[in-house]
Amino acid sequence: MAARDRVRLFAVALAVLVFCALHAWRGFWVSDFWEHAAVVRELAVRPFSPRHPILAVDATHAFFSPYHLAIALAARATGASPISALAIAGLVNIVLLVLALRRFLVRLLPEGAAATPYALVFILLLWGRDAWWWSGFLHIDFLPFVVPYPSTFAAAGMFLGLSLLLDALDHGRVRAFGGIAILVAVCVIIHPPTAVVLFAGLAALFVARAHTRWLINGALLLGAVVAGVAATMAWPYFPVLSLLVAPPREFHRYGAVFYQRVPAQIWPALLALPVLAWRLRRTRRDPLVLFVAFLGAIYALGAITGAYGLGRVIAYIVVFILIALACAVATWECRLPARRAWLVPAYALLVAGVFAAYHRGRLVGIVRAEAPTWPAIEKILAPVAPADVVLTDSRTSYVVPALTGGHVIGWRHPIYWVPDQTERRQALERFFAAAEDERRALIARYHVKWILLDRRQVALTPMEEQRLLALGSVVAQRESLVLLAVAPFNALSREGDGK
Repeated sequence: MAARDRVRLFAVALAVLVFCALHAWRGFWVSDFWEHAAVVRELAVRPFSPRHPILAVDATHAFFSPYHLAIALAARATGASPISALAIAGLVNIVLLVLALRRFLVRLLPEGAAATPYALVFILLLWGRDAWWWSGFLHIDFLPFVVPYPSTFAAAGMFLGLSLLLDALDHGRVRAFGGIAILVAVCVIIHPPTAVVLFAGLAALFVARAHTRWLINGALLLGAVVAGVAATMAWPYFPVLSLLVAPPREFHRYGAVFYQRVPAQIWPALLALPVLAWRLRRTRRDPLVLFVAFLGAIYALGAITGAYGLGRVIAYIVVFILIALACAVATWECRLPARRAWLVPAYALLVAGVFAAYHRGRLVGIVRAEAPTWPAIEKILAPVAPADVVLTDSRTSYVVPALTGGHVIGWRHPIYWVPDQTERRQALERFFAAAEDERRALIARYHVKWILLDRRQVALTPMEEQRLLALGSVVAQRESLVLLAVAPFNALSREGDGK
């Protein structure tokens, strides 16, 4: 039985690993990946005194975490590019996540080993179409993009932390609380939304499993959590606790998406909700039911208070519902006579095939999509030196810091500790449609040295393009890209501004 479960898990994990490796080999990366890559690049160059990796400002960055630092040091030691280093880290994260999930389920439930392969398949596939593309969501449509992110590493840490609490509560392993403290600190630093899930999970497990010595174990658990959170204040790269208590206002505004079109995006998990009621027949303190209940309370709190960033816990509400479904399937398989037990994995495979076809657009897209555009951008940006400011459209801005070490003037996503980020974003949006005087003023204000025109992102008439090119001299052209060195008037303008 155990050998069969291991073979199933190995097969599923290998399929996921190959799928994500194919994605990494093709180089299809989006939005946040480039921010992570820029951070890795900066930390690889200056691991102990990094500058802001995106903007030419005197500020730290919220991604200067132990996760990024470890990848940066590995890249520095091996000579790997930030892109390659992150891609390899993503494959490692898959292995860590699968191992941590199995460890958690084996300690949580008698059928945990048998349930793990089912859980992994369900977590990947049982989502509605066009589910949220945010870090922390592990569905198949976004998994190959998100595995290099710290959220995936934090997910492995979260499941490992929950399994350590089970070691402590069920087997009296007091040293496990030390491990919990470490994992709390790591999760808070590298991905606070996953840390929120970890806190809720620790509380749910304690309520479900603290049958004896509850006062001592409760004190030890509280001490581990407090020690872990307190330890984050020693992290020298940025003020960690402000990630939890004082995120940018945009953080919650962006998080409103987690309360929109919810049934359409999680309907398979909603169909599995009766499994939670079935579990309650055994005990009113079922841990999986408590997981969902505690996270549901946090989700509701976000809606009531307007702290919509808390809505990201819906990713793990779905995960724990699907884990409960996987445990139910494993239980049914064990209860069937040997001659009929094959029906359960056969039906599970059929369901997986149906949902794979349901998500076929993303799966086929990985194989058939055209080559990514960033290698062409990297080549045309060869003249750009680290710390040079490049002005380009908001989408092309994603790749500039990661590929060159240069800076851009604005960023599409919220950035901590940059007070004028909204003004910068608005300036970037105005530039290509602005009059010449305003363009020159923006160039001077942000010390722009290069302008990169991507005709696929910015549609200009021939006359408008000529006025843009008049701001400097064309250094290189490649496909739809034009790199412009800003004329000397920019330096004269800056000198005037400084008088």
